[in-house]
This record gives sequence, structure tokens and C-alpha cells, in this order.
Amino acid sequence: MRAAQIITGAFRATAGDAVDVEAHLLSAQQQLEQTALEAAKRARTTPIDTEKSPLDHLLGILQRKHGVQLNQLERRQPHIVPAWWTPPFTCIAPSAELAIKDHDEVKTGSICIFTDGSGIDGHVDAAAVTLRSHQMSGISTRRTQYVGSATASTVYAAELKRLVLALHIVLDVQARDMAPGKCVVFSDNHAAIQAIRDPKAPSGQYVLADFRPQKKAIRKAMQNEWSAAWGTAKHGRDLFKLGVKQGKAVLSIQNNAHRAISSVITQMRTGKIGLRAYLHSIDKADTDKCDWIWATNGATYPT
Repeated sequence: MRAAQIITGAFRATAGDAVDVEAHLLSAQQQLEQTALEAAKRARTTPIDTEKSPLDHLLGILQRKHGVQLNQLERRQPHIVPAWWTPPFTCIAPSAELAIKDHDEVKTGSICIFTDGSGIDGHVDAAAVTLRSHQMSGISTRRTQYVGSATASTVYAAELKRLVLALHIVLDVQARDMAPGKCVVFSDNHAAIQAIRDPKAPSGQYVLADFRPQKKAIRKAMQNEWSAAWGTAKHGRDLFKLGVKQGKAVLSIQNNAHRAISSVITQMRTGKIGLRAYLHSIDKADTDKCDWIWATNGATYPT
């Protein structure tokens, strides 16, 4: 709380609740809970042991309080390929015109596979097809796969899946001893190509569509708890009487203000300011009257 007082220029005696609202700072208790819950959720996505651990308490809060389905969180692997893995050759054309040119320059005898992954009508699918059906007797030249509903699967996952389907076609060709001199797989998704070239922890691993909304819901719940606590707090009522509510809008009153001016604004709004009315109330002044007029000098005195 002292750090917030220093930042805002508020007096030491200013209520912590009022300083938090004035500076748009989540209270310490709610900030710690939010940080702990988000850390627990990140830890849950790693392949840790399922035995009891100190995380179980926080994971229980995620389940009971925020409705997170822990069994639906994907276990992410830190490395999905060995360090010595050599990625396939990939090329991303800088423009559609150059991509068409590269396609037209593919040598005769090479097998070309065209892929697509997309979502439609709430479902996500992937497909791969080659047009050399007359040279591939007995081999399926088209592969399709249903990835899942749009609520549980992502188009990005379908974009990766279509590349896997293309490789299945190539393996079928190789199994028939019909392997071409060269195989080219065409994709219109840069992220999928980059993931194949440099797979990192999230690449190729399904991420549930509601992961981000759940994180947003946790933060929203913390804001709601903060709002409820501010409404029933015993301290900082001078600021509360001004109708100040939590939110970034509270900071707009001090936009582009000099540090000294900003401090005075905070002191006046919180009712703790170096005027005689306040100083007299804490026995720091002999009278609550100012030196130049015979009137009570309070926080509402015009300056």
C-alpha cells in the first residue's frame, strides 16, 4: 500500500481501499489470487504428476469457483521433436503471383499435393488431394478428416492436420514403389508452414477454444470481487462519496498532469490533504482555519 501512496502522492493516512481505486490497482488479496490461479492454470497444461500437490487447492478453486474443466485442458509437451530433428524444406512465397509462378515451375514427374483446412457451419475439417490420379492406380488420391466442432477444435489445428494428410498420400505412393522424384505440398497458411519448419511447444498441440475466455473470466471475477469489497469497505469513504468506481476511467482525470498536480488531485479526492481542516483533525495544526480568511479550510476549499 505504501508503494501506491508514493506513486499517487497520497498521504500515509489515506485508506488503502481509496488509493487502490484512485490508482486503478487491484487489491493485494485479489491480485495474489488472480496471479496464483493463472499460474495454476499454466502449470496444469504441463505434464506434471497427478499426485496430490500444493497446486491442488488452487486447481480446486478453478473448478468450483470458475467452472474450469481441468480434464479438458491439453497437456503441452515442451519439445515435440528431438533436438537433432531436421525439418523438411519449406518456402513461403512473398506474394500470390510468385506462389503461382513457383507452382508452374514444378518439374514434370513431381507429385503435387494441394491441401486445405477450414471451418464451416460450426465444424472444422482438413483435406489433401493430388491431381495425378491417372498415374496412381489403386491409391487414394484424396484424404479428408473431420477435426471436430468449432467449440473444441481450431482452424489452426486443421491447417496442421491437412499437412499430415498430405504425407499419408506420399506414404501410400511410396508403399507401392511408385515414389516420384520430388514431392511438393502446397498450403496457403503461413503459420502452419512455419510450425512445420520450427515446431515449438504449442505447435501441433490442440488448444481448447475456451482457454482464453476462461482466463478472461478469472480476471472479470476478480474485478467483481473488488467492486463488491469497495462498496462495503469501512475506509476510504471520502472517495466513495464522490461516486468513484473501479475502472481505468478513474485515471483519465490525471492524464498529462504534472506529478505535483496529480498528487494534489489524489489528496483532494481521498480527503487527506495538507489543508488545515485535515491537519487539525490529526493534531498537526492548532486550528482548522486558514491564515488569510476566517473560514474552515477543508478539502473542498477552492484553490
